[in-house]
Amino acid sequence: MELKDLVEGQREALLATLRESIRIPSVREEDGSGFPYGANIQKCLEFMVSTASLANIGGSASAPIVASAYDASYAGIGVLMGVLGAAIGNFAGLGMGAILKMLA
Repeated sequence: MELKDLVEGQREALLATLRESIRIPSVREEDGSGFPYGANIQKCLEFMVSTASLANIGGSASAPIVASAYDASYAGIGVLMGVLGAAIGNFAGLGMGAILKMLA
């Protein structure tokens, strides 16, 4: 199965997840939460960092689980991060291997 087919198969779920993540307020606010840009932006940053981190470690199996911990509608973006992370990581690894082989 190609990446394009996988993304097309999850199109509606991914778009719904994207809509939900866009709804997170992204305006700097002084809300007394102790976070430099406010609690809403901190929530968005934590979601993206934790999901991307787990997508790198566990791949597309663990990323939706972490994303769902923030909101059930975020599972689709977790799958996308896991799949894209694996695809990009494979090519980056092959490229780095070729560079190191040239240097050796």
